[in-house]
Amino acid sequence: MDLAQAGEIITAVRAHALIGQGSCSYVDETMSTLEILEEVKEARATTPEQAITHLLYLEKIWREQDNFPPLEEN
Repeated sequence: MDLAQAGEIITAVRAHALIGQGSCSYVDETMSTLEILEEVKEARATTPEQAITHLLYLEKIWREQDNFPPLEEN
């Protein structure tokens, strides 16, 4: 992943309604930019869409483990 791809991924993740900035999700509240990029790289996601799909999957798992309600799309 090059710097331009990383920037596009972070911009998309931070803007996403369910896991982005201000969403109070685990991704928003606990993951730094570097941690997001490391997770996305490990998952071999190379596009913003793939990264968001992967992070939504993680968010679902974390919420289930902590017995939090599922994310809701508006």
